[in-house]
Amino acid sequence: HRRPAGAPCPGLHDEAVALLQAKPGATIDDLLEQPAETTGELVADTTFDFDSSWELAIDVDVSARVDAALHYLLVCGEFDGDNNSYVIDYAACQLRAPLLGGQWQGDLKLTGGVEELLAVVMNTRDPGNPEYTVWRKDSDGATLRIR
Repeated sequence: HRRPAGAPCPGLHDEAVALLQAKPGATIDDLLEQPAETTGELVADTTFDFDSSWELAIDVDVSARVDAALHYLLVCGEFDGDNNSYVIDYAACQLRAPLLGGQWQGDLKLTGGVEELLAVVMNTRDPGNPEYTVWRKDSDGATLRIR
């Protein structure tokens, strides 16, 4: 679903609860109804410079402020908006990962052209109220840290 953050999302919570009851192994893809692109679907432009890639270290630990509900981390490059009012193309996110115990650490390989990303922490029990963190290469360097 594409919608500005903070905008009312009637039914999304109920939809998530119903989905998880009907399909206990449901994922964020099922809820958003936007499956992630597979690597087999990606096509690189002939002018793309693969040598310009680099790794972003991601360190998320929100365990002190989240309940036991399953949370997801989404790191997305295609978004518009600011000040917690975003329209996000969830199908184009560079990372979709469950936050087990509120934590996730790892590296994400990016191209040299990536200058800004939006990290979304989404609670499956309350998907209409995600938390956003904007990462900017020029100010945050090669680390995305969320606490």
